[in-house]
Amino acid sequence: MNSEKFKRAVFIDRDGVINKEVEYLVDVSDFELLSQSAKAIRLLNQSDFLSIVVTNQSAVARGFCDISDIHAINKNMEIELDRQGAYLDAIYVCPCHKEGVNPKYKRDCNDRKPNLGMLEKSRNKFNLDLKQCYIVGDTTTDIMTGKNAGIPSILVNTGHSGRDKLFNVRPDYTTQDLFSAVTQIILDKET
Repeated sequence: MNSEKFKRAVFIDRDGVINKEVEYLVDVSDFELLSQSAKAIRLLNQSDFLSIVVTNQSAVARGFCDISDIHAINKNMEIELDRQGAYLDAIYVCPCHKEGVNPKYKRDCNDRKPNLGMLEKSRNKFNLDLKQCYIVGDTTTDIMTGKNAGIPSILVNTGHSGRDKLFNVRPDYTTQDLFSAVTQIILDKET
């Protein structure tokens, strides 16, 4: 297959990166875009990178909300981004957790970061060259996902800022926020 047909993407965690971190965000009224996140996504929209959200949402498995609540929050996020001239190319959600109480989602799941299921689905849908993609997140889980995928990872100093300490990994870059991360990605592309 001709490599020119491959696309590239920036995989973006949602909570603490695009929107303000709220422990188990389950109510759309608690959703708040972080400053400059729409500007960052708009910059991606103007580049040759797709903007793809990959988010673990274990609140569903834990019984704190229903999957429809997560979809409502994501729809609200898309509306707020659209108001600022930005859009996401795709949103992937993993509602599963092995310690959940909802039997439908109580399991180990290949989609749950740091596993690669959501990235693989994106790769298949959009014909991505993962080697030319990036992941941006606020937790060591996001950074570990990047390591597992063999792609550069960027830790942002918003949300958890890597303080979750679930994995002993170092990001390839650390930036202030999503806008700084996207700027770094575009600079990398040009060098």
